[in-house]
Amino acid sequence: MSFCEKLADHLEAADVHKGPGMSVRVGIGCEANSLPSLAQSARLAREALDVGRGLGLRICPSNALRAEMLLSYISPFHQRQHIEQTLHNVHKIDDELSDTFLAWCRNPFSAGKVAQELSIHRNTLQYRLKKIKEIWGLDPWDFHDCFTLWSALILRKLERSTQEGEG
Repeated sequence: MSFCEKLADHLEAADVHKGPGMSVRVGIGCEANSLPSLAQSARLAREALDVGRGLGLRICPSNALRAEMLLSYISPFHQRQHIEQTLHNVHKIDDELSDTFLAWCRNPFSAGKVAQELSIHRNTLQYRLKKIKEIWGLDPWDFHDCFTLWSALILRKLERSTQEGEG
């Protein structure tokens, strides 16, 4: 992964002699040792790029985006239905709470890590998690509730990026 970061940095860097750099996103498939598995790896890399774009990622490894890619396979109708039912048609979703919850999912039950990542006090994190439970009625400390809310927020992010791309 660090190689991809370095390569992307190099390609994005402006050069006095060669002109401005370019915008780079990298999709990473799976290991391939035959032509069919190479084709599968290329498809996975493409899917990872599509999902990663929606999440604002520059480096998009398919093995790290499996759950998000799985959600992208759900029909648009069912995606919308899940978002609406889970988020209760809350159109003005506080990005701060959403980001807090997604950080909580990346480091579950590690309040110290999440607070540090978000540059907030642990008490602020606890307050926000309680606020999330009040708003959506889903408990961030319960796996099932956590997955339900996480999937709705991820689908919402992917949907918004698709709408921005079309507009």
